[in-house]
Amino acid sequence: MNLTYEIHDKSIGSIEEILSFSKQNFTNYLDQRKQQLALDNLKSTTTNTDSKEYWQSLIQDHNGHLFIARNDKQVIALVFTFQKVLNKQHIWLAITHPDYHRLGIMKALFQKVQDHFTNQNLTVNTIPEIFPNMPKFLQSLGFDIVNRKTVEGPFGALVEKIMLEKQSSTSPV
Repeated sequence: MNLTYEIHDKSIGSIEEILSFSKQNFTNYLDQRKQQLALDNLKSTTTNTDSKEYWQSLIQDHNGHLFIARNDKQVIALVFTFQKVLNKQHIWLAITHPDYHRLGIMKALFQKVQDHFTNQNLTVNTIPEIFPNMPKFLQSLGFDIVNRKTVEGPFGALVEKIMLEKQSSTSPV
């Protein structure tokens, strides 16, 4: 496997390709989870966050960064971050193509994120009912649970949402 990694800030040259990858893989995953959880009677998972303008605004106005893994020029995984508050970079989206799960690609991308933001704490929100492996994965990378709350999930049902945070390598102890 010939993997290459890219970091984009300021602009995304091939944003249509990235959006297409995100929509296809994220939406397909959510639809599968909806069926597995027998939530067919709940609302669909469409959001306004799938637009090119929204992604560009996060990059340009909120110090957004896109970390991409490619295999022979095809996008196979991505992590999208942006700055929510000073000294905290928020991991907004993390997706791996199903054919590349469990190969360490997402772990490598998270390492790239950590290496890039050595002076900022990293935060991420997840919904364990929808993404059951994510909390354990994040904790294995040194993230700690800092908040739990009940919210309306992507299908309209109430779910637990957790926030995890990893202190920067330059944070005082």
